[in-house]
Amino acid sequence: MLIFVSTILIVAFIGEYILITLGIPKAIATVPLELLSGITVLVVIARAISKKTIALHFKYILVFSFLLLLIIAVIIINQVQPGSVFYGIRAYFRFIPFFFIPVVYRFSDEQMKIILKLIFFLILIQIPLVFFQRFIQFSGLRTGDVIRGTFQDAGMLAIVSIIPILFLITSYLREKISLKLLLILTPLFIIPAALNETKAALFFLPLLLIGPILFIENRKEKLKKIFPIIISGSVFIILFVAIYNINYNRHYGGNILNMVFEEGHIEGYLSRGATTKSDGTKEGEVGRVDSVTLPFQAFSNQPIKYLFGVGIGNAISKQTSKLTAGEYSHKFRMHGGHMTVASQLIWEIGLVGLLVIIFILFLIFRDCLALKHGNHTENNIALAWITVILITFIMLFYNNSIATQQTGFLFWFLSGYIAAQRYRKDKKIAAVA
Repeated sequence: MLIFVSTILIVAFIGEYILITLGIPKAIATVPLELLSGITVLVVIARAISKKTIALHFKYILVFSFLLLLIIAVIIINQVQPGSVFYGIRAYFRFIPFFFIPVVYRFSDEQMKIILKLIFFLILIQIPLVFFQRFIQFSGLRTGDVIRGTFQDAGMLAIVSIIPILFLITSYLREKISLKLLLILTPLFIIPAALNETKAALFFLPLLLIGPILFIENRKEKLKKIFPIIISGSVFIILFVAIYNINYNRHYGGNILNMVFEEGHIEGYLSRGATTKSDGTKEGEVGRVDSVTLPFQAFSNQPIKYLFGVGIGNAISKQTSKLTAGEYSHKFRMHGGHMTVASQLIWEIGLVGLLVIIFILFLIFRDCLALKHGNHTENNIALAWITVILITFIMLFYNNSIATQQTGFLFWFLSGYIAAQRYRKDKKIAAVA
């Protein structure tokens, strides 16, 4: 199973990039991971049948079952076309099977260490590629949006590249690594976010530094280790700002702090006051907050629509294809539904569907809290993953790209690992009792 998971990881991180670089259309370049997702379904079913049990609390089975029934019901009610449904299935279900791999197979501490090291390696190889893209391949372009490494989205490269900092801090607090190694590796993971000018990283970096400290047990006993993290973390943030400013000033003039804290800039970035007119068309520019509120205005006379959505694929599918074009594709894009994951979910599975996804995050968050105590690999992952869950919740309302191949696999696989280990821990306690 370790080889299978490692293969999925490698394909998720570099497979799509290699195929697109070779001139393969993006729609086809995503197929290898989708095929692995399909194989995963068969593997999970086969192991569940052979073992006659799965390491998952009933609460997850109940929530996933409700979500599936909701999706099916909304498809039927809205009479979504088969092409759009197929498009929606690819978008919504290609990563969820990875959640169940740790549920049917128990990875040892050593196996998980190998997987984490592979993740670190696949993120580290982004650094030379980012330098190549920034200073050679796209040196003449002002925007940092093309600095993506092997990712298909610059913002997601930045966010994923700084996630290892969580594991480094957790490992340092648990005396798994030295302060020297922490200070050497952390700046490396900041480079991609600084070079592709991802503003969100400036807000997430403090959260990454503070998160493990807030949730670590016995904080008073670890003050000697917490203090160096706070000092070095402040230096790392200054380093990020410095690198960002060098690039930003080179292309635009000014710096990130002036841009971020300029009066009205953040408000204008998030909300631009867009509204839906009486004829159903959109008026004004759409900000991220607007993209979440506009569906309620667009369906103000159809509460069933904003409660349960118009069906998967019925909005997000592209109009360029007659086979998959959804009934609401034009309206969805006109109202900025593509800007954030939250707005997309409201359009397609409604407010109820969005709340179900948030509830799944809450369940994983609780399992992280229950599993964080101890000094094994599972405990360190759980402690780090608490902050990841918080970031994921924020990203629901900020970005539409958290379901990239890299983030999709990492989130669902490691979340499934935490849920499974929590179940195994509870069963062991129950057996002793």
